[in-house]
Amino acid sequence: MFRDFLIVGMGSFLGGGLRLVVSRIVDAHAASAAMRLPVPAAYALPLGTLAVNVLGCLAIGFISGLPAEGVQLPHQVRVFLTTGFCGGFTTFSTFINESSAMAGECNFTGIAAYVAASLTLGFAALALGNWAARTI
Repeated sequence: MFRDFLIVGMGSFLGGGLRLVVSRIVDAHAASAAMRLPVPAAYALPLGTLAVNVLGCLAIGFISGLPAEGVQLPHQVRVFLTTGFCGGFTTFSTFINESSAMAGECNFTGIAAYVAASLTLGFAALALGNWAARTI
């Protein structure tokens, strides 16, 4: 149990660190694009969080699809990648917090778009990752 705890912790550390980097890069590019193409604030979505959550769905879809093709990851590798790395990389709590902030601003169009995009792209990425694992 303690060994798994450490393995998950290492994966979470790496995933969380990468989440910060990817999210900031995406948000910086989105802000730069918004300056060139005026987008009303009501249409601005937290694209950094959306990006890491969709990429995390792609990764966990790929990992979960491997056993179907006879690729059995050792238990410790699997918990490092899924619970650790993907768990640290993706962020449901930030998704909910950002949605709540949009509600506080009465940005219900933004919430609807953010939730719909997160779920649609997340499920599509999971399916794509699963498909990719089965085709290797």
